[in-house]
Amino acid sequence: MISEIDIRDWERSERAVKLYDVPRNSVVTPLLDLRQWINFSHIDGMYSFCTLLGTEDVVHLGASTDVYVWKRKNA
Repeated sequence: MISEIDIRDWERSERAVKLYDVPRNSVVTPLLDLRQWINFSHIDGMYSFCTLLGTEDVVHLGASTDVYVWKRKNA
């Protein structure tokens, strides 16, 4: 799990976007569960290939899922 110290190094986008508009290998949080940090790898048809940060469990979010994109500050 990402610690509070790590969270301070990141900033969230102001608006949610569709997952299919997110660049590959981005960190996102779904609009419906803001506690989940997910490494978005790529879209594969109507679903995506993602892993949960901290556990590396694979998840397949729908390509049209609303998400916030996270970026490292000063990066």
